[in-house]
Formats: sequence, structure tokens, C-alpha cells
Amino acid sequence: MGSRGQNEREEPIHRVLVKEDFWLGETPVTQVQFDAWPGAKKRGEDHWPSGNSNHPANNLSWDDAMQFCDWLTKTHAGQFPKGIIAAELPCEAHWEYACRGGTTTGYHTGDGAAALLEAGWYNGNSESETQAVKQKARNDFGLYDMHGNVWEWCLDRWDEHAYRRRWDGIKDRETYELSEKFGDRDSNPFRVLRGGSYVDSAYWCRSACRYWDLAGSDGEAEKF
Repeated sequence: MGSRGQNEREEPIHRVLVKEDFWLGETPVTQVQFDAWPGAKKRGEDHWPSGNSNHPANNLSWDDAMQFCDWLTKTHAGQFPKGIIAAELPCEAHWEYACRGGTTTGYHTGDGAAALLEAGWYNGNSESETQAVKQKARNDFGLYDMHGNVWEWCLDRWDEHAYRRRWDGIKDRETYELSEKFGDRDSNPFRVLRGGSYVDSAYWCRSACRYWDLAGSDGEAEKF
């Protein structure tokens, strides 16, 4: 995980040992998928641009995403892959592992903005709107739209210095546990965002890029 020479909050580069089996949806949750939840606010009016069922769901807070995952677990657990008992947001280690798809470059298609053109939607090609999923190249894990389109919520509490507190070879779940400990559970309402969005430059869409927002914020570029 991480990068060198890009941003201090992405340093140091370190290994994370992914011990737990996990699955990730092959695309971001789409508008039509999210609106199947009885608790979906305004039934699509929050999405922008609205009425595009195969665009990623957006204008959603971390709290919204957690409630959606809870509903999904209660109503659809019987359809989960064998051994998976709950739907939840990925911890930051899971997200970066899934995004990279076995690569070490800025994007799963390589380095530089030209590589991002193949992998995702950002301010250089999005025409200032979210775009339908599955139009860009998938990574070697079969995942689409990990770079750009809309920011993705992670489970972890935000800690700018998180990587400095980790040791090389740390287990995946321990990365989340440290975020709970050092993220200051009682006074830190911020959660991790990854992946960049359609309004951001290529820099913000890198596999290693880390950002944050309030758990209750529903900025238009956020998704899960």
C-alpha cells in the first residue's frame, strides 16, 4: 500500500497481508441497485445526473452506505458467496488491494493520465458528469470503475498518519482496528474516501490516493 513522493499521507509504502476472504462488487453500486433499498432518500432525486440507472449511485453519505449494507445483509444474505456472512464497506487495505488488481502502478492500466483514460472517468474525459459503469477497462480482478467516476467510501476512520503507525506485513483487519484506535472514536467523525471522481484530476484517481470527509456528508461525487 501507499506511494513514495506523491503525498505524505500515502507514506511509507508498506505490505499488508490480506488474510480474510472478501468479495467486492464488480462495479460501484448503481442508481437502480441503491434505489431498491426502501430507505433510499427521495428515490433517485439525490443522484446526479438522476434517471440514469446504470450510473453509480452518488450524493450518498457514509451513514447512507452503512445502512444500505445492513439492509443488504438482512434481506439478501442467502445470495452471498459461500462463507460471506455480511455486506459491509471495504476497509482501506481491502479497497487498495482490489483497486490495484495485482499492479504497482498509479492505475491498474499503468502510469500517467494516458493510462487513466483507459481505466476511468476524471475531469479530462467525463464532460463534468458521472458516466455509466463498465465502459472502461476492468482490472485483472474483474473490477470496473475503481478509478474516478465517483469517490468510494471505506470503513475506516480517517487518520492522516495511519501508514506511519503500521508495521510492514500488518494483517488486513489490523489496519481497520488501528483506525478505530488512533482515529479517535469519540471525536473523529471523518471516514476514508478512495478512488477520485469525475470532477478530479488524474492525481486524485490513483490507486494510492487517500482522502476523507464527514461520515454524514453527501457530496455529489461520493459512492460506495
